[in-house]
Amino acid sequence: MKSTAPSAERAPGASPRTTGEALAHLVAALCRLARQGLARKERLHDGVHRVRKAIRSLRAVLALAHEALGEPAAPIDRALQQLARSLSRLRDAHVAVATARSLATGAEKQAWLDVAARLDTRCERRLARTLAQDPGFAKRRARLARISKALAALPWYRVGRRSLEHALVEGELRVAKAERKAKKEMTAQRLHRWRRRARRLRMQVDAMRRIEVCPKTLRKMQHERVEHLKKRTDLLGRRQDLEVLAQLLPQVSDMSNRDALRCRLHQEIAELDASA
Repeated sequence: MKSTAPSAERAPGASPRTTGEALAHLVAALCRLARQGLARKERLHDGVHRVRKAIRSLRAVLALAHEALGEPAAPIDRALQQLARSLSRLRDAHVAVATARSLATGAEKQAWLDVAARLDTRCERRLARTLAQDPGFAKRRARLARISKALAALPWYRVGRRSLEHALVEGELRVAKAERKAKKEMTAQRLHRWRRRARRLRMQVDAMRRIEVCPKTLRKMQHERVEHLKKRTDLLGRRQDLEVLAQLLPQVSDMSNRDALRCRLHQEIAELDASA
């Protein structure tokens, strides 16, 4: 049977008529952002960051609309996850450099700058290896093109406002559950789960606000909710970055200053835990 789903690639300036069509427009825009990130010729690390951010938003939208889209969305979500994971080590390597530089203050300033320089060398080698295996990210761009086509073909016409609102309620409950568990026992795994769920909820609330399916007063409340969730996920993200750097430290620091640097990391992590 021929689908009556609205196209995700409508003419520029055309106004979406339904909730589903508005969400399809948003998905198409996120796909374009991801393609632009992979097509960058310079500042490739920034491009990788943009791609992964767009993919997270796409997966958040799929989860938001899962009730209406059904099983056809599942393999697309897995393909997006695999594409993001293929870039995760490259992104983590670059984040480690920035994290080390952010700590370059006080008595250990030069030590942290040295760590950042070594991490930067490690990061660029990883980028070179990645591009040697996939010049210009051509293979990944082809995968993304197939995913974008599959996303556009989903039955977005089935998506309604009530199903999205129901998904948001479910998301709030998952975040609250993850938060309770993380605060009861602050393990890296529980904190990471809390962060992932809060970040997804933030992206879902933002998607609802962007497609303007709710009254203006509710959109204002959603904007405030996004800001609150962003502060929380930024804090948890900073903690994770510090944890990753702590794991890398033995590979890039001298024995003479390693204890002092490790102490600084633990201090930063403790302060974040206290404010969580």
